Order: sequence, then C-alpha cells, then structure tokens
Amino acid sequence: PPRQVDERGERRRRDWNARLNAEARYGSGAIRHVTELIAEHAVAKDEEEHSAIMMIPGSGQASTAFWLNSRLAIAGVGLEQRMRLWERATLIGGVRLDQVRLNDLRWDVPLARHASLVWDGPPFGAHDWGRVRLRAALGDLATVPQTMQGLFFIVSDPDRPKAEFTRERELGFDATMLRDRLGLSLTWYTKRTANVGNSTFGGQFAIFRRIEVLNRGVEGTVHARIAQTSGFMWDARASYAYNHNEVTRGLRTLLLIDFDPFNQIPSFTRQWIGEGLPLGAHRSQPIVSLQDLDQDGRADDGCFEDSAPCEVVVSRSEDFH
Repeated sequence: PPRQVDERGERRRRDWNARLNAEARYGSGAIRHVTELIAEHAVAKDEEEHSAIMMIPGSGQASTAFWLNSRLAIAGVGLEQRMRLWERATLIGGVRLDQVRLNDLRWDVPLARHASLVWDGPPFGAHDWGRVRLRAALGDLATVPQTMQGLFFIVSDPDRPKAEFTRERELGFDATMLRDRLGLSLTWYTKRTANVGNSTFGGQFAIFRRIEVLNRGVEGTVHARIAQTSGFMWDARASYAYNHNEVTRGLRTLLLIDFDPFNQIPSFTRQWIGEGLPLGAHRSQPIVSLQDLDQDGRADDGCFEDSAPCEVVVSRSEDFH
C-alpha cells in the first residue's frame, strides 16, 4: 500500500521501545558479582518512497517509483552474569532469546549466547609505567535480512524463514606505556554466518538461498600522545585491518547476480557467488589487445578473444576477486 505521510508530506518512521533491567549485586571487597535480567519489546515502522530515472541502452529513458514499508517487532528476554575473579579477572556470560516478526512474518531466531573473559595485569615499571590487558570472547548474533515488500519465494522453511546467525570468536591484547601516552591494541577474530539471505531476481520474483560465509582477520591500533600542555594536546593514531571473506557452503555452482530488483533492469556490475569465493565476487576480464581499427581515435566496440576481431579484446578469465 502507499506510504502514510504526515501533514508536511514527508516520510514517517515510528519507533516504540520498552526495556526492563533487574540487577542484583553481591560479594565483598574487590570480588563483586552481578546478575542481571533483561526484558525488551521494540517495534519499528518505517515508510519510505524511492524513485529513480535510468538510462536503458536502446530504450531511452525510464523512471520508476516504489515503496518500502516495513514493520519490525522484537520481543526478547536475556540473562547475564558478571563475576569478578582473582581481583584482576572478570568473567561475563549470558543468553538471550528473541522473537522477531517482520511484516507479520515470524522468523526463526535461535538462542544467542555469549561469554567473555578479561584479565588486567598488574602495573609494571616505576610509578605504574605500563599496563597490560588480555581478553577473549565468544558470542552469537542473529539478524533478520532486509527484504522488499513484494512477491518472493523462500527455498527452505516457507512458514518460518531462518534468521542470519553469526558466531564469532575473538582474542585481544591491549597495552599502555609511559602512563597512557603510548598504547597498542591488537585483535584477532573469526566468525561464521549461516543462513545468509541471498536473492536472485527474475521479473517480480526473488528466490532466497541459504549460504554460509566465513570472515576472519586482524585489527590493530597504535596510539601516541605526542605533546600535552595545559591548553594544547596532540594525539596520533595509526590503524591496520585485514579481512578474509569467503563463501564456505551453500553454492557449489556459481550464481550470477545480474539483475537490479528496484529498477527492473539488468545490472552492469555483475557479481558472482560461489564456494571458495568472496561474497559478491567480480570476474577478472583482462584486456588482451587494444587497437583502433577504423582510425577514428576511439575504442568503439569490445568482444571476447574467441569472437574477435574488434577494437577492445578481453579474455574469458575464470579468475575472481
């Protein structure tokens, strides 16, 4: 249905959220523990209108408009336990169960769990010259994929589609020196996301396939306070991040994404999905030869090397990136 707008004719979003936290603290001295119960209910209604003007080769100019009206409702309950161990270590663990409805369609959301351990080492050096922290974490996160309002088929579990589910492991190291004037942070992580909602479009229909994606990498940061006075402070920060992304399960044959569902025309930025490739990979097509056959000063046409001659000849490479 068309969107509902306010008296000024603008798009409207209405959010409602209620949250209850009940907490119990106990223990003595530096050994303190906390048990927390969380109950939450959230509703978000979003009404958007999009329009676009596209240039279609051979067909001139075309315009299109569509609405994305969605209603997301989440009801969740969780339990978290924080324990202080050996005066310098903190252990945190918890579980959370959510019920998620998107446009009155209920999604299957599994029980999410998380646990983390942090150890703060004793200060070292004269006058607490430096500190060290070690940390480790394991956690789950469920996400409902964004979907268009329209006709679509879901390959598995049509009555209750499965939410995307990510399980992540993380190890980290933090250190500060020179009384916090120099700092280093290093984190290694790996996470797997199951039930990734990928869609292929044809006409007005979309088919959702379930795949698994692996992400792993390293993140590092170096922070330095170069100068500090009563009225001036100069900080410098350098960061490094590396990520490896790979489809690990779900598609043994390559799947081509070459359709723009919003404008109902083919897309010119072809992407592929397949096991062993990054999610949304591009095929390499290196240029084999380039020549101006008609001597007009322009490269007018292109073709693959097995269908030459033409002015720009490219290879049918099987390499992806």
